[in-house]
Amino acid sequence: MLVDESLKMIVDESLDMIEDESFDMIVDESLMVKDKSLKKLMDETLMVEDKSLEKLVDETLKLDEEDFKSVIADCKLSYSC
Repeated sequence: MLVDESLKMIVDESLDMIEDESFDMIVDESLMVKDKSLKKLMDETLMVEDKSLEKLVDETLKLDEEDFKSVIADCKLSYSC
C-alpha cells in the first residue's frame, strides 16, 4: 500500500512537471511566433511607408520639374528671360 501511494505520488508529480514544462514551452513558442509576426508586420509597414515616401518625393519632383518648365515657357513667351 505504501509503495502504491509513493508510486502514485511520483507519477502525479512527474505528470505535473511535464504539464508545466509543456505549457511553458507552448507559451514561449506562441510568444516567439507573435514576436516574429509583429516584426514582419512592422517591416512590411515600414517598407510600404518607404515606397509611399519614394513615390511622394518622385511625384513632388515631377511637379516641381513641370512647374519649372512652365515658368521657363512663360518666360520665353513674354521675352522676359
